[in-house]
Amino acid sequence: MQEYLRIILHDKDPSKFRRILAMTFTNKAANEMKVRILDKLIQLSKPISEKTKEDIAAMEDMVQALQLTDQQIEDRSFKSLNAILHNYGMFSVMTIDKFTHKVIRTFAKDLDLSLDFDVEMDIKSLRKSVTDLLFDQIGRNKELTDLMIHYADSKLEEDKSWNFKQQLFDFSNSLFKEDAISAIDRLKKFEAKDFIAVRKSIYEERIQFESRLKKMGADAMEIINFHQLTADDFKGKSSSIAAKFLKFSKGITDPPTEKQAENWPLGDLAQKSSPNAAIVESITPDLLNIFNQILRHFEENEGRYHLNEQILKNLNNLSLMNHILKATEEIKEEENILLISDFYKKIAEIIVEEPVPFIYERLGVRYDHFLLDEFQDTSHLQWINIIPLLHNSLSQKKTNLIVGDGKQAIYRWRNGEVEQFVDLPEKIYNPQNIVSLAEAEHTFAVEGQKINLKSNWRSAPEIVEFNNDFFEFTAAQKPILNKIYEGGRQHPQKKTKGYLEFNLREDFEHVDQLDYVLNTIKLALAKGYQLKDICVLVRRNYTGAEIARYLSDHQIKVISQDSLFVGNDIYVKFLIAAIASLANPRNLNNRMKCFEHYFQIYHPSEGPLKWENTINNTASILTFFKDEGYHIERPENYHSFYEYVEHLIECFKIKLDANPYLQYLLEQVHQFEKQHSTNIQGFINWFNEKGRVESIKSPEGSQAAQIMTFHKAKGLEFPIVICPFLDWDTESNKSEKWIEDDHNLLPSYFITSTEKTKKSEFKDILEEEDLKQEMDDLNVIYVAFTRPEIALFVSGKKTTNKPKTPVDKWLIPYFNHVSLEATDSKFMMGSFELEEVKSTEHSLPYTLKFLDHYMNRSTFSLKSEFEEAFEIQDAKRRYGTELHYVLSQIQSQSEIENVIETAIKKGIISSDNGERILKETTDLFKDDRFSSYFNSDQVFNEKPIVDDLGRAFIPDKIVVNGTDALVVDFKTGEEHNDKYKKQLENYIQLSKAVFKNKTVRGELYYTTTKTAIEVQAG
Repeated sequence: MQEYLRIILHDKDPSKFRRILAMTFTNKAANEMKVRILDKLIQLSKPISEKTKEDIAAMEDMVQALQLTDQQIEDRSFKSLNAILHNYGMFSVMTIDKFTHKVIRTFAKDLDLSLDFDVEMDIKSLRKSVTDLLFDQIGRNKELTDLMIHYADSKLEEDKSWNFKQQLFDFSNSLFKEDAISAIDRLKKFEAKDFIAVRKSIYEERIQFESRLKKMGADAMEIINFHQLTADDFKGKSSSIAAKFLKFSKGITDPPTEKQAENWPLGDLAQKSSPNAAIVESITPDLLNIFNQILRHFEENEGRYHLNEQILKNLNNLSLMNHILKATEEIKEEENILLISDFYKKIAEIIVEEPVPFIYERLGVRYDHFLLDEFQDTSHLQWINIIPLLHNSLSQKKTNLIVGDGKQAIYRWRNGEVEQFVDLPEKIYNPQNIVSLAEAEHTFAVEGQKINLKSNWRSAPEIVEFNNDFFEFTAAQKPILNKIYEGGRQHPQKKTKGYLEFNLREDFEHVDQLDYVLNTIKLALAKGYQLKDICVLVRRNYTGAEIARYLSDHQIKVISQDSLFVGNDIYVKFLIAAIASLANPRNLNNRMKCFEHYFQIYHPSEGPLKWENTINNTASILTFFKDEGYHIERPENYHSFYEYVEHLIECFKIKLDANPYLQYLLEQVHQFEKQHSTNIQGFINWFNEKGRVESIKSPEGSQAAQIMTFHKAKGLEFPIVICPFLDWDTESNKSEKWIEDDHNLLPSYFITSTEKTKKSEFKDILEEEDLKQEMDDLNVIYVAFTRPEIALFVSGKKTTNKPKTPVDKWLIPYFNHVSLEATDSKFMMGSFELEEVKSTEHSLPYTLKFLDHYMNRSTFSLKSEFEEAFEIQDAKRRYGTELHYVLSQIQSQSEIENVIETAIKKGIISSDNGERILKETTDLFKDDRFSSYFNSDQVFNEKPIVDDLGRAFIPDKIVVNGTDALVVDFKTGEEHNDKYKKQLENYIQLSKAVFKNKTVRGELYYTTTKTAIEVQAG
C-alpha cells in the first residue's frame, strides 16, 4: 500500500493510478488493499483543521518519504481519490487469477478459445464428473473397459476392493499440478498395448532379480546342508548368515542390514560354542563368495527393483491417464469452461515461443508499475507469465515491487514455488531455460534491490526473540532451509510483555492434550482475556473438529471450519430431509432422516424406537405432520422454491433470526434458483454434494474461541495462540514426485520417496523432495508461531524413537541447545500478564420476519418460459406468436434464414413451423409497404420505452427517416382495430417524448392481409 501511494502521489497527474497494476492471491486480500488505499487517501486529503493526531503522523511520514509539502500531498491525495472514485474500473488491484482471466478473455480469439467461455473454479467437482464419465463408458469403449477390468483384477489380487473409483478420483488430482505437465506430455502417445508391454517388461525384470537372488541363496544352503549344519552352528543363530541364506532361497528379498553387510565379510561366522565351528570356518570362504555376489546383486539392481515396484503400483492409474484427460477435455468443451490452470498454460506456451509475447504488447503499454504481494506463494507458471511485464517496466526504469516471505511459503501443494523468490533479484528461477526469462535476468540483476523488513509490529518481544533464535538454529541444520531463513531476524516494536509455554512430555496422551487446550483457555479467561482473543491452530481439519467437540462438551463456545458448515445444523438437516421427502415420498431413507431430526428437535426425550415406529406406521409424511399440528402445503402451490422453504420454516415455527445456518440455507436456495432455475431434486443433489460443506461467515468479534488450520491462519493475528498436537509424523504424508526417465520403457511416472526408492538412480531428486517437504513442515510451524501477539502455548508428545515429529526433530534439540530446563514438563519464557478489561459494545440483534403475503405472480414451473407460453396456446396462435417473434428480430430480408435457424435451436419456434415462417416472411417483402419498414435511416427493433411510473412498453419497430418517426406494430391475427389502435396510440405518445424534434405517427400492419392502417395519437 505504501509503495502504491508513493507512486501515485509522487506524480502530479491524478490519473497515475491507471498505470499501476497491484496483484495479490485472494479476493479478500485484494479488497482489503483497495480499502486501505482509499482510507489512506481520505486521511491524507483532509484539511489540517479536521486532521487527528493519527492523521498528522501519517502526513508527516508521507512528507518525509516524498519530500513534498503538506499542501501538495493534501491536494494530490484529494485529486487522486476523486480520479479513482470516478474511474473505479481502472483501479487495478486484483488477484493474479483475475488479471490472467482478463488477459485470456481479451485475447480469446487469438488463442482459439470460445468467446463466451466460463471459468470453472471447482476442480474437485470437475474431477468427480470425469471419474463418473469414465465409469459410465465401461462396456462402450473396449480399450477403456479392458483397462478398467485389469485394474479391478489387480485390486482383487492385492486383496483390496475391486471398486477403485476413489483411487482414480485421488489420482486425477495429480494431473492438474504444474509439475506434472512435462511428464504427462511424455505419456500422451502411449496406448493400452504400450502399458501392457511395460507391465510385462517390469514383471520379467522382477522375476530375474528374485530368481537370481533365490538361486544364490539356494547355492549357499546346498553347501550348508551338505555339511549337515544348521543356523545354530553360525554366529547369531536365528539372525545369522545361514538364516539369511535360507530366506533368500525361499524367495524373500529383504537385503542384508548395514551391520550385516559390514561384519559378515570379515569372516567371523562360526558360533564358537558349536561342535561344528571348524566346519563352518572351512566353508566360510565359499559362503562369503556367494554373500559378496548377493551384495553386488543388490548394489547393482536393488534400486531399479524397488523403482519397478512403485511403477507397477501406479501403472493402472497411468494407463487410464489419457482417458481421464480426454474425458476432462470433453466435459470442458461440452460445458464451455476453462480452468484457471488452463489460463496460465495458454500464456506460458506463448511466452516460451515468443521473446515478446503479442498478448502483452498492449498491456505493457498500459501499465508502468507492477506490485506483487505474497510472492512466495506464486506458482512457476504464474511467474513465467508475469516476468515479461516486469522486464518491460524495468527496461524503462519504472518502479516495481515484489513483496513476500519465503518462511511463509506453505502452499507448495498448490503449485507455490519458493525457490523463484529467494534467488531474486540476482537470478531468475528458470529450470526450463526459457529464452525470454534468461534475457530478463540481467535486467533484474542490474535494476533490482533486495530489502529486508526488520520491524515486527505484531508480537511481544519475548515471542519475536524466541522465533528469531529457534528458526535461526533449526534452519542452520540444512542448507535449503538456511537459504530461506537467513537474514530473517526481526526487531520487536511492541512494548507489551509476552509469554511462551511448551508442554512436551513422553506420557502426553491424546486426551491429555485436549485437556491442555481446555485448561489453557480457562487460564486465559482467568487472566482477563476473552474467548474471541484465543485461537487454536491445528494441522488438519479433523483435529480441529475433535477439539471443537471437546471444548463444546465443556461449555466453551468455539468457531471452527467444521462447526461453520451449514449442513451440520440440526434444523438445516431437518429441513433438507423434509424437502427431499416431500419431493420424493417413496424414498424411505429421506423419510427416516426427516423423522429422526424432527424428534431430536421437537421431542428430544423420545428415543430412536419412537421415530423408527413412526416410519413403519406412516404412509404419508404430510399426513404425519398434519396429525402433529403442522399444515404443510405441496411445493407446487408456491411461486418459487425460496418461498416454499420460507413456508416450511414458518410452518415449523423455527426462529430464523436466531439461526445463521438457516439464513445461509435460504441464501443458497436463492442463488441456486437464480442460476439453475427451480428444480427441487437438483437442489437436494447439489446440497448433499457441495452445499452442506459451505461455511457460514462468522461475525467479527464473536465471543467464541476460534479453531482453524495453520494454512487458514496465514496473514492473521490473535492475542493468544494455542498449538496442540505438534507431534504429527512428518514422514507419513509424503507427496508423489513425477520422474522423467529416458532409460525406461515408460518415459515418465510418479513415485513416493522412501528408503527403498532412494536406492535408485533418482536418489538425489527424491532427497531434494524430502528436503522441500521438511521445509514445508517448518514453514507451517513458522506461520503458527508468528501469529500470536501476547502468548503462545504449544503441546506435543515427546518420543524416544527416531525423530519424526516437529517436537522431536526441532523443539527438543533447540531447548537442549539453549540449556532451558523444563518445569513440570513445561519450557516457559516470559510472563503471562493480566489483560486490561476492555469495554465491549453489543449491537442490537436484527429481527428477521416474513412478508404477510407473497407476491402476486404465477406458481413456479420447471419448464422454460417459451415452453410454458406455447403449451397454453393452440396451433394457430402459436404459429402467430412465432411469426411475430421473427418479424421483430430481422433488420433486413437477408437475415430471415439466420434468425429462424437460431430461434429453432433455442427452442423459441418449432422446427415444424420454420419452413412456413420462412416462406411467409419472404413473401411479405414483396409488399412495398412492408419492405419500406426496413429501408430507413434508423430502425429500432423491440426497444423498451419506460413511462413515468417505471412501466416498460415495447413496440415492435420504430422506423426513423429524416424528421419523421413511424411506430409499427405487426399483427398476425384477425383485425381488432379499436383494441390495437389504443395500444399503438400509447406507443406513439411515449415515442414523442423520445423523438422530441420529429413528427411521430403509427401504423398497424396485418400480415395475413398485407394491409397497413395508419394511427394518429390524440
